[in-house]
Parts: sequence; C-alpha cells; structure tokens
Amino acid sequence: MSRDPLAVRLMRLALHLRGPGQASMAELSPWSTAIRGVLANTLGVTAYDFFNLQWFEAKDISYCVDSRQLPGVVDTTLECANFDTAMGKLVWEQTKADVSGLIRGMTGGDLQVRVDVLWRTSLYISLGIGSVA
Repeated sequence: MSRDPLAVRLMRLALHLRGPGQASMAELSPWSTAIRGVLANTLGVTAYDFFNLQWFEAKDISYCVDSRQLPGVVDTTLECANFDTAMGKLVWEQTKADVSGLIRGMTGGDLQVRVDVLWRTSLYISLGIGSVA
C-alpha cells in the first residue's frame, strides 16, 4: 500500500461504492489486506463485512478521461481536503438513509417509536436545530 495520502482516500471511496459502481484495482490483494487491517480495530471483521464490495483485479492499466496531475504537495493537500469534505457529506447521507430504513423496517410498536424519536432528535441536534417535540 502506498504512503501517498490519496491512497487512504481511494480506500475510503472503494468501501463506499453503491449501486452499479465498481473498483478496478491493480494488485487487489494488497489493497484488500490493507483495508481489512485498517477496519479490524473499528468495525470488526466478519466473513460478511466485505461481501458486497464490487472490487475486481485490474487486468490492464487504464486512465480516466478527466484525470489531472497534482504536481505539488499543496495541490495534493487541497485535493485530499476537498475529497474528505465530499466523502463526509456522502457517507452522512448514506448513514441517514440506512438508519432511517432500518427504523422503518422494525416491527411497529413502542420500541420503533422511541428509536425513531431518538434518531430524529439526533438529526435535529446535528443540524443545530434542537430536539424533536
């Protein structure tokens, strides 16, 4: 795994691909090992943690049409900061949708209502609005 600060961002992007997206990686095995190592102390690692990842071994090197060079450290630092901001927003939106879906999927009753109120309260607080009445 590269020590390039963009490598960490690429790992994050690869972990959050949804829908028809896929990641084609040269030397897939070291990437997979590195990602499992990073996540082992945060989420735990089970047989299913990486089950749905759309990762494939790149057979040929290809280049993105809209790629660009990052000639200096300042350019790379700015790109990393922009990436972190964009991914933070994306992951938060995915998290909100996933948690809301899980709550809607719960068996109706007092627990579902209480969990929903707690979740909505945390959303309002995260927006700086206050709490749910």
